[in-house]
Amino acid sequence: MPIPINRMWFEGRLPAFRRNPVIGGLVSAGLVVAAICIKLLLPAFPTLTILFPAVLVSAWVGGAKWGIPTLLACGLVGAHFLGKPLPIQTATWQSTNIIIFLLVGGLIIFVVDLLGKAVDRYQHERRRLDLALKAAKAALWEIHPDRPLYWNKNFYDLIGLEYTDQAPPAERFFDLVHPEDREKMREARRLMDQGLRPAERDEYRLLRPDGRMLWLENHRATDPTNERFFIGITQDITQRKNAEERVELVLNELAHRIKNQYAVIIKIAKDTYRQAGTANNFNEAFQARMLGLARSNDLLLRGGGQEIDLKTLLLSQLEIFGDSSRIEMNGPAMAVSANAAQYLAMAFHELSTNALKHGAFSVEAGRVDVAWAISEGMPAMFEIVWKERGSPAPKSRPKSGFGKLVLEKLMPAAVEGAAEIAAEPDGIKWTLSAPLDRVLRS
Repeated sequence: MPIPINRMWFEGRLPAFRRNPVIGGLVSAGLVVAAICIKLLLPAFPTLTILFPAVLVSAWVGGAKWGIPTLLACGLVGAHFLGKPLPIQTATWQSTNIIIFLLVGGLIIFVVDLLGKAVDRYQHERRRLDLALKAAKAALWEIHPDRPLYWNKNFYDLIGLEYTDQAPPAERFFDLVHPEDREKMREARRLMDQGLRPAERDEYRLLRPDGRMLWLENHRATDPTNERFFIGITQDITQRKNAEERVELVLNELAHRIKNQYAVIIKIAKDTYRQAGTANNFNEAFQARMLGLARSNDLLLRGGGQEIDLKTLLLSQLEIFGDSSRIEMNGPAMAVSANAAQYLAMAFHELSTNALKHGAFSVEAGRVDVAWAISEGMPAMFEIVWKERGSPAPKSRPKSGFGKLVLEKLMPAAVEGAAEIAAEPDGIKWTLSAPLDRVLRS
């Protein structure tokens, strides 16, 4: 039956003695000399009674390597003292005693050496178990009806308490358990104290003294020969629980985003069809708008699906229409939410398409300035301005169409803002203003 692993006094010292042959030799020699001195001081004391402890301790401290020489030395000492027999003793009696002494001493050395090897194996297995538990970020605990509660050092480290050789502070542990999980853990302990089996596995939250919250998982087993003896492994599963939460959030966001994407695609298809004069015009315009939408989605995926750098988003839509050297961008570094990025990509695509057909990108000298800024206030506001320079003077504001719908209605509505498009002498100017928090979060 496994028992709590409590260190005994000799565990740290005995291996050190056996690894150092000098210490073993000195101890053995000292014991033989001590036995001789005792015999000289107490001549009437039985000789072999004095010598047996010297053999036993030498074998225990030095193993067979020093136990056997000590036995032989003690045999010679015994033969010397027994060589002065009492009147009732004979030479045969003396020889028999020495032979028995050597046989019993050899048996003692053999048994003690086996015990020493067993201790070495036990210590090796314990070290291996400790390392395996540490590598798995797991800890060991035991509950036995006849012994105190036991936690190994890993358990103390895991829950953030200082290690002690005394009985663990069970109530202190329950105080650290999250209030919503505390009764569940107390009930499991009550069942084990009554010899009843709780769930073999459960999860709970624990608040360490340093303020960190951990998710822990218990795995319990009971001894078939004693139903009230439980041993368990507790493992830190915080990273796994956090990953599960992230996956759930991503799946929910993905479902929401796909639903929105379908709505956007349907809207694009309807309005493109309404504006297209022929099937070919519809095909070209619809494909171009879908490619623009796809580029923004690619950026979202590379960024983990949460947000996109605004400058990177701009370049992804503008560079396919004109030389990047003809585009000047000014504004603070910032990332916009997935929702804002989707509609900004559509707006930039429509502006770039118009610039290529009628504006700055249609002439060699044309340029595009895009500037954005954040204004402090209640609430903080985000503003972005698209301004064309050196383009043919537009005859009027853009005609009604899908591009105008995106720029003046869909884009501002997505971020609860306002937009204005104007035909200036130097080219088209588009301005979007919205609350900053609507641009930064979906």
